[in-house]
Amino acid sequence: MTKSFAPPVSNFLSEEDRHSWLDKGQTFLIIGVKYEATGKFGAAYTYKLATTDSNGEVDTHFLSLSANARRAEEAEWMQEALTEDASGIGPVKLGQFPTTQGNPAWGFVEAE
Repeated sequence: MTKSFAPPVSNFLSEEDRHSWLDKGQTFLIIGVKYEATGKFGAAYTYKLATTDSNGEVDTHFLSLSANARRAEEAEWMQEALTEDASGIGPVKLGQFPTTQGNPAWGFVEAE
């Protein structure tokens, strides 16, 4: 986990932001992950993300994804990795993948 994990509401990625990041291939580092029992739609994982703009300034964003068994395993791995390397996980990008029911779900893919 990271030192501070107090997400301002304005820094959460909206659905529109997510699609924009997906379309442009926005890369970022995952610098924190936290389980929350009561998210907007029930239990969720909140990811703390860091992007760097063209001037080298680092911006922090938050992404909340509903909890499931796969994300629980992923979050555990991420927390261990962040403990070992405080700089973050990545670079990665957002991806969309079909669930077993065929619905789109958000996830992370390695940036090339």
